[in-house]
Amino acid sequence: MTDSTELKRFLIEIKMNRRFSEKFLPFLILLSTVFLTDCATRLASVIEKGNNEQAVKMLEAGANPNDSGTCNTPLHMAVKKGELALVQLLLKKGADPNLRSRECNYKDLFGQYKANNRSPLEAAKTLEIAKILFEAGADPRWGSYEVTDTITNWTPLYRAVLAERYDIAKYLVEKGANVNLYDDMNGKHILLRLLSERKDSRANILRGLLLAKGARELNFIGSLKKNISDSPTNSYRHIPTGNVTIMTPEMISYLKESPDQAVPITYSIADGRYYHYSEFEWTDTKQNLHEWLLLKRAEYEALKKKK
Repeated sequence: MTDSTELKRFLIEIKMNRRFSEKFLPFLILLSTVFLTDCATRLASVIEKGNNEQAVKMLEAGANPNDSGTCNTPLHMAVKKGELALVQLLLKKGADPNLRSRECNYKDLFGQYKANNRSPLEAAKTLEIAKILFEAGADPRWGSYEVTDTITNWTPLYRAVLAERYDIAKYLVEKGANVNLYDDMNGKHILLRLLSERKDSRANILRGLLLAKGARELNFIGSLKKNISDSPTNSYRHIPTGNVTIMTPEMISYLKESPDQAVPITYSIADGRYYHYSEFEWTDTKQNLHEWLLLKRAEYEALKKKK
């Protein structure tokens, strides 16, 4: 590994403070990734505008169904718009159901934000399309992340729960989606909290399914008693792909000594992409990286109070 690569990996895992300064974090990410191209390529743009007939003609003429020079891939856009026939055609023409979007700037009612690694499955609004994607090879464990004043992990399951698409959520859980997602600021279980706040009986049923599949709140008190200081080794594994990344001694030391400064996204050498910590586990202990980080932060804060 070159010094340049190590620097890129190291920079991305530093945050200026717990609320992720919007001034510096995007700059650090840009230092470590390829400069983005214009967020609109022709095929995806045509699909976004609803020109399905033209999109079909382009695909039949040989247009690349995996054109990744866009914020959202053509397949992601077709799924988002609920265009079943177009989704099927894209898959028939070779669209990768696990191809994730590049990092781009977005804007909603709450302001601007950055998003990266959005998967087609994440955009599914009907169970029929979700099933088609899964049967084509889509992995429900792949998720994206958004950067605002914090970094949030947006998995297909989280999207489905948030939108109250309980049929899709149930299907994803049954197909192996990660049922443990935690708020990076307070360590609370995101899915259990959301479902507990709802009065809908379907929410309660889904919550029961999550618990049956292993969903649980983090045991901060128990972890403090065990002391997890020596948990990190020198490598972590990307759970969906199995690819292993070797850490530099500097990165290991940084995580142990300054967990409160660590950004919950890290680099996968094999993929050349940054993913959220929740998609990784320590190679030897199999402990989820994001769970480890949250527990380590709690231990760090407890030790600070004792001094």
